[in-house]
Amino acid sequence: GLSEASVGREGMPPFNLSQKWLSGLPSLARPYAETMLIVGYGGGVAVEGVPPHIKDVDVVELEPMVIQANKAVVGERGVDPLADPRVSLTVNDARNALMLTSKSYDIIVSQPSHPWTGGASHLYTREFLAMSKAHLNKGGVFLQWINSQFVDAELLRVLMATLVEQFGHVELYQPERQVLLFVASDQPIEIWDGATGAATSLAYYKRHYERMGMRAVEDAIAMTLLDSEGVRSFAEGAAPNTDNRNRLAFFSRARADGLDAEDLVSLFEDIDPLTNTASTFHRSVIDDLDAAYIGEQLLQANFTKRAFKMARAAKDDDVQATLDALGYFHTDDQQRAEAAFTQAIVDNPQNTNAQFGLLRMYLGALAQRQLPEHIAALANRQQGLERRVLEGWVFGSSGQFETLRGLDPELALVSPTSLSFPIAVTLRVDWRVVYAQQTGDQALAAEALDILDDLLASYWNLDLYLLRAGAAYLAEEPHAFMESVATANRQVHARIRSLTAEGERFPELEGQALKQRLSNMKSQLASFTADDERQRAQEISAEIDAVLQRL
Repeated sequence: GLSEASVGREGMPPFNLSQKWLSGLPSLARPYAETMLIVGYGGGVAVEGVPPHIKDVDVVELEPMVIQANKAVVGERGVDPLADPRVSLTVNDARNALMLTSKSYDIIVSQPSHPWTGGASHLYTREFLAMSKAHLNKGGVFLQWINSQFVDAELLRVLMATLVEQFGHVELYQPERQVLLFVASDQPIEIWDGATGAATSLAYYKRHYERMGMRAVEDAIAMTLLDSEGVRSFAEGAAPNTDNRNRLAFFSRARADGLDAEDLVSLFEDIDPLTNTASTFHRSVIDDLDAAYIGEQLLQANFTKRAFKMARAAKDDDVQATLDALGYFHTDDQQRAEAAFTQAIVDNPQNTNAQFGLLRMYLGALAQRQLPEHIAALANRQQGLERRVLEGWVFGSSGQFETLRGLDPELALVSPTSLSFPIAVTLRVDWRVVYAQQTGDQALAAEALDILDDLLASYWNLDLYLLRAGAAYLAEEPHAFMESVATANRQVHARIRSLTAEGERFPELEGQALKQRLSNMKSQLASFTADDERQRAQEISAEIDAVLQRL
């Protein structure tokens, strides 16, 4: 009765799913790996995350009905992982399967069910880790999954001690608020702090990782909860978990009353590499990276408290003020955000993140050419690609799409870590959608859809999902259109619930505009009459009706 998989329907927008990072994260550590073993099939989403450089994927699944369930929904999902020619499936217990083979792997991913469940508890012990290590090639990587809400601090310490005992190098990543991924090896991990790792993977497999939610090395850092030093420090003094004293099996918090994301921030306060000034990250890595982008990604993933703590650790006053400003901006404290951005610019007039962060707050006024004098002066001082983005915004807002189209080659060069990047992507999609609508050019609309999908897993909002729906409709991609509409509608529903809980109402003018857009999309859904489209279109129409009644 416990939902374990997030199987994506055909046409769904890309999402940053922790299940994909089960296979994607260890592959970042070893961008030249070729073989992988995945323990536990689930919904097959981890198999979807396997990058192109892996040539051979063995999957061990304990329960045959899991495979039957996956086969039953093949017609509705976007990808059938079982059809991947790299995949070999074995139905067996993982320990039995390893005992029956002499094969070794570059990467082993262990994603069984929760540690109190039968058939899974013995996969969290010293004995299983030792067996897995014996089947890893030299320098190979082992990944261990667990959900934080099912353990307390002591059990987490036990699991870390078990991993540290077997592997000399262990790092902890947090791709979602309660999802913990341990990456372990007998060699340094080097996802973000070495000569290989994320930078190499992104250079060779850019689109694969973009569709998972990684545009830059900084995205891997934003997921990092503890480096090897931190894991070793936290695990010190704890006894490893063993078959005959399996504490995780007997004392796990099956009612999900264990550690939440805020508990983890407090628990690791002194050893978190992002908030600890003595960490390797702050000593030797951060100067070569974009701290503002890391902060922006933490905030996008709702790690607000951690983002503010990272600001306190910044050694430069202007960086600290910029991170604070981003935090205020994301928590809708516009007055403090503007003050902090302004202070950052005073501290360092060359801080382009602070400059564009402040300008971003005035995009509406810029479109109407009604900027306050000091903001207009700041906008006029912009140079290079940031200036092109601002110019593109003005051209797009005033309907000068041919001029905007002329800026496209430069907009395509905007750095993925720039605060202006999502705006540049939006502008590149905008003119393509407009021209596709005017000319009926499906290829141009499909191009717009591709450009947008490269962004959506790492940066998303309601307007982008609505824009995706328009691009998909013009590209005659019915499933992409339907799932974009469904996702946009869920965003509106979630905002209504949030406002209601706070005793507030949806802004009237915005609500009227959304009503019109959702009603138009519902009308378009009625045009889908094919057998494989009609039922889903009707389901989404009913969901829209429920939201329209509350707007």
